[in-house]
Amino acid sequence: MKRIITAVIVLPFLIASILISWLWLLFVALIGVALFIDEAQVLPSAHMDILFRAVNCLDELPIVLILSALPNIMNVIARGQRSSPHVFFSDLDPLIPEEARSAVTEPVVDSGGELEQKALECIVEFALGHPLTIQMVGSSAWNNADRQTPEENALLIRASHATDAIEAARAQLAIAFHRPMWAHCDEAERQLLATLAKSSNGSQATSDLLKRLKGVEAEPQDVLDLLVGRGVLCRSEEAVTFVIPGLGDFVRARQA
Repeated sequence: MKRIITAVIVLPFLIASILISWLWLLFVALIGVALFIDEAQVLPSAHMDILFRAVNCLDELPIVLILSALPNIMNVIARGQRSSPHVFFSDLDPLIPEEARSAVTEPVVDSGGELEQKALECIVEFALGHPLTIQMVGSSAWNNADRQTPEENALLIRASHATDAIEAARAQLAIAFHRPMWAHCDEAERQLLATLAKSSNGSQATSDLLKRLKGVEAEPQDVLDLLVGRGVLCRSEEAVTFVIPGLGDFVRARQA
């Protein structure tokens, strides 16, 4: 699949022809096809349109194209659209606490291990329902516990293992996301992030946040839309929150 995505980016017209021929062969063999493309927002709009047109040429065949991307993907699609794809857009919200607990607990229990309740709550509280962070911290905590557990004993993830995993994840996120994101933000975006970070839990009602920024920024709603579109913030009906765990602490440290 990675080869296909690369070809779409580098040789869009050639790959469209190859893709159609390849999918026809699969259809003859009575095989349904699902194409999965991650980080689709990085595709140029014209290339996205060519991909849609290739799929549209196979409209009668059992094929589905599934893209995962940041919220601004709809802008990418709209800018280059000359075809008429049937696009269904669905937001993937952060996991609720019950789902996050299950995601951490079930793999451990299935392997015959256990988690201390405090370890579980530490991981869930830090991860903020962010799937990648849950996976990152859970895996690190598991490895920490495994190194300290004799082979004859069942795995037990303690609070200390979770705490060490969280600190390691915090450092990784700062390098991989927080610092590059902050460098990419302009002054208006940094001001909005700093205002949001002033709340203790990194969450504010949308109306309250915009009201606080009204006298500081000319168009705070536009700034908020840009940050949500880039996946920095998450906006629900009730509030605006940081998407990536630890970002609020990172921003507060920059204001100190």
